[in-house]
Amino acid sequence: MSKEKHQNREIRITVRMNEKEAEWIREAAWREKRSVADFIRSRALGGELPRIPASVEELLKELSYGINKVGVNINQLVRNYHINGYQTGREKKKLEDDLNEIFAMRDLVCGEIRRMMDGGNKT
Repeated sequence: MSKEKHQNREIRITVRMNEKEAEWIREAAWREKRSVADFIRSRALGGELPRIPASVEELLKELSYGINKVGVNINQLVRNYHINGYQTGREKKKLEDDLNEIFAMRDLVCGEIRRMMDGGNKT
């Protein structure tokens, strides 16, 4: 956001709420990696909001990274097979470990999405 928009924010609006409401807003802003003011402003003014929580986005980034690692290992195995006609046990074990890591990340992402769908994350 440009400095001009920040400089124009001279008007303060005060809202009263109880501790439970305030805590909900702080947690919701934290989950979306936003300041409380930005979170409230975005909600009140209908600004763009992330479609999924930041925690799920982080898990998806990890999952994408893991999938890329497995792709690299598969390429190495195929290259080794074409050159030598076989694969080593070490390469196969590494690929299996990477696949298991991806499955674990997938389960984390799915679990987080299920938790959100069950009402555990009400943003």
